[in-house]
Amino acid sequence: MRIIYFYGWKALAFLIAFILLAFFILLVVFKLLIFLLPFIMVISIFLFVAWLFRSQLLNRIYRKKKPKSKIIDAKFRVKN
Repeated sequence: MRIIYFYGWKALAFLIAFILLAFFILLVVFKLLIFLLPFIMVISIFLFVAWLFRSQLLNRIYRKKKPKSKIIDAKFRVKN
């Protein structure tokens, strides 16, 4: 209550207005964040998949089997 005695009611009103303004700014920011959350999730999933392709993790999982060399096939045919 010393604020009222030193600075008067205008300071208290300014303080309350400042707190309310900060509260409404935070409210708008959080509403915007909640609105943008699905887009952020989709973009992050897309970036994660792109990172998986960039790192060769998927190449290790879906590694194509190398075809047998022609020399082994030729030897196999000669024996039979």
